[in-house]
Amino acid sequence: MQGKYGFTLVELVMVMVIVGLLGAVAIPRYVDKSTVEMMDAKHDKGMVVKSAMVVALADTKEFPSVVKLASYVQGQDVTAVGQGITVNIKGEPYIVPTYIDHNCTVGTATVNDAVKCVGQIP
Repeated sequence: MQGKYGFTLVELVMVMVIVGLLGAVAIPRYVDKSTVEMMDAKHDKGMVVKSAMVVALADTKEFPSVVKLASYVQGQDVTAVGQGITVNIKGEPYIVPTYIDHNCTVGTATVNDAVKCVGQIP
């Protein structure tokens, strides 16, 4: 009798099931990880603008305008717009909202409005 080589159909199906289960577990975790990374990047950029606000207040002893605040923010492609500070995350522009009141409820309308509160990127 000759030796049999190869795999049976049952063995091949079992391998396919195991690979499918591993893929079903790994792919959602990878997608969730990239979502978490984007949320972290947005939070970090918001904190950079908040830190710039603290530095601007310490330097000028008054609430900065949106334009003045943008000049204190470190990084490339930072611009002032009426609603806040535009920053780039992975090549995409996002606006860190700025507000004219301490409760972060009334947003700035122009780049010359005094900023009293900095929000987070939605």
